[in-house]
Amino acid sequence: MTKSDVFNSGIVVLEVASGWQAIDLTYPDEQIILLDCIRELSDEGRCLQARDGRLKDGFYRVSYRAIVFSQWPSI
Repeated sequence: MTKSDVFNSGIVVLEVASGWQAIDLTYPDEQIILLDCIRELSDEGRCLQARDGRLKDGFYRVSYRAIVFSQWPSI
C-alpha cells in the first residue's frame, strides 16, 4: 500500500462519517474540499459537527474516531 492509498482510504472514511463528498463544487469556496472543512472545524474545537446526523448511535463512535484520526499528520 502506498501513501496515496492510505490517504485515499482515509478520505473515503471521512466521506462516510460526515456524509459529505470529498470535493463538492456546489458549496462556497471555503467549503469545497472536505479535508479543509474538517481541519477548520477541528481548529475551532467543533469537529463533531462534521458527523453525519443520519448515522445511528452505534456509528457515532466510528464517525468520531474517523474525524479525529483525520487530524493526525500525514504518513
